[in-house]
Amino acid sequence: MIGAIIGDFCGSIYERRSVRWDRKTPLGAGPCRLTDDSILTFATAEAILNGDVQPEAFARAYMRWARDYPGRGYGHGFSTWVEAGQLTKNGSFGNGSAMRASPIGWAAGQLDQALDLARASADYTHGHPEGVKGAQAIAGSVFLLRSGMTNDELKSWLHSSFGYDLSRSVRQIAASGYRFDSTCQGSVPEAITCFLEAGSFEDAIKKAFLLNGDVDTQADMAGALAQVRFGVPFGLRTMAERAMDARMRSILSAFESRFVKA
Repeated sequence: MIGAIIGDFCGSIYERRSVRWDRKTPLGAGPCRLTDDSILTFATAEAILNGDVQPEAFARAYMRWARDYPGRGYGHGFSTWVEAGQLTKNGSFGNGSAMRASPIGWAAGQLDQALDLARASADYTHGHPEGVKGAQAIAGSVFLLRSGMTNDELKSWLHSSFGYDLSRSVRQIAASGYRFDSTCQGSVPEAITCFLEAGSFEDAIKKAFLLNGDVDTQADMAGALAQVRFGVPFGLRTMAERAMDARMRSILSAFESRFVKA
């Protein structure tokens, strides 16, 4: 969970391609902030902590947190859904379903549970099959990495389960003319590749920057997986925690105390 939040925080200054990473600026430098990726990750964690993991409970949590933290870069369709205030179902395949799913992978006791909870979390806001797949891919990957799965095994599972093509390297993806893409099918496999090639937590985040796509969200997803494999650097964690208010810190502390074993 904290790995996703750190990725979002560090990538926030490069969101929407307004500024490109120069390959030199340290992670966390500049006016970083917690965007919608982190806000809705807290919402996922809160729903799990409250013990009601039905689709309606996840949807209410997302609506509540988005209203309490406006102006964080929410997508147009999601914002319209929040403003309407009705639990209607939206068939989005945007990567919002995946960016907030990492707590599920920590809380689940079995892979099937992780996949079911991911589906429930996506049901109202990202009900398109690709939206569900994105959430399941991140939640399932976190769970499987916690269980000791190797990178090669994870690649095989992601391909067989979701059809994700993970054969290209980050360099090849970038060289192909990769551009900003906020869909699950156009950003989740690429973010996972950033993790698969990484030699450290920081390396996974920097590789997401190099793609120059949906930077904060892809850094969020890469960071979610990298946390499991590498842990998170104390300095980056401290910077992200300083950007949190008391409510966020309380959710993070309660979630980690319950589900994230040292």
